[in-house]
Amino acid sequence: MSGVLAELALAALLAGMLVASVWDILRREVPDGCWQVMGIVGAVLGAVLLSSNSSRLGLVLWLLVAGLAVEHFFDWETPLRRHSQNAAHWIELSAFVACVVAVVVAIWLHGLSARGVPDAVVAALAVVVIARALYEVGALGGAADARALMAMSVLVPLSPATLLVLPAAAQQFADVVPFALNALVNGLVLVAITVPITIAALNLRHKEFSARDGFVSYTIPVGDLARRYVWVRERSERGIGRAEGAMTEEEDRQVRSGAARELAARGLDRVRVTPQIPLVAFLAAGALLAWVAGNLVANLFALR
Repeated sequence: MSGVLAELALAALLAGMLVASVWDILRREVPDGCWQVMGIVGAVLGAVLLSSNSSRLGLVLWLLVAGLAVEHFFDWETPLRRHSQNAAHWIELSAFVACVVAVVVAIWLHGLSARGVPDAVVAALAVVVIARALYEVGALGGAADARALMAMSVLVPLSPATLLVLPAAAQQFADVVPFALNALVNGLVLVAITVPITIAALNLRHKEFSARDGFVSYTIPVGDLARRYVWVRERSERGIGRAEGAMTEEEDRQVRSGAARELAARGLDRVRVTPQIPLVAFLAAGALLAWVAGNLVANLFALR
């Protein structure tokens, strides 16, 4: 039964990430409903698995950690901000502290085991904390990227057996690292490989390749700016090109439309841009690779 539920959770993760990827590629936004379904399904499946394989303590801790992840998928902060700008911040911070303290104390008292604190609880909590920290420091481009990691952590907290046989050291690493973090590493590897190559190909095609910008930016017609998901690298007194990672899709489009009008007024036909990376799509590909072949970086070092 537990094997069937684990396979169902993995299937739900891959299906959910596929849907989220389509939205991210087409709109650079993912509806909250996608994360909500993934989070709730993961919380329920995890609770069912732990109710039969772990102690009551493990089940309670799982519900706390899963709840901490799932609350990121619902807009409960807006009503509070009407009364206090800081209330939501302090409530969420208190929830993080309470979950971390509860898990740490439980590990100290009962240890890491099926009858103490399950590994799945620790793995999910670690991903939720890391994802939120990466978002707060700006290492993740948007909230959807952090939510994707959190949704994965609830659905598949621990790395499943890979389809390919891995070197022993790589397999041990993949088993210890939470599945979502293996997916993140794989996704970033794919970004590092595919994005510069694609940009270089575009520059070579238009005979605009240079040592300084050849792998990081390219040019497009100014008239296409409003419908392309890009950051403008041209500078002006109005700050064209500044990063606006927290904007909605419509706000981002309006900024690009305004930039296009200003650049056209300056007599420019083409503008140098950098792409807005659909990281959720790369995370989805990274998750699929993690299931097939584990952690790509660990595999590379294991083969040395």
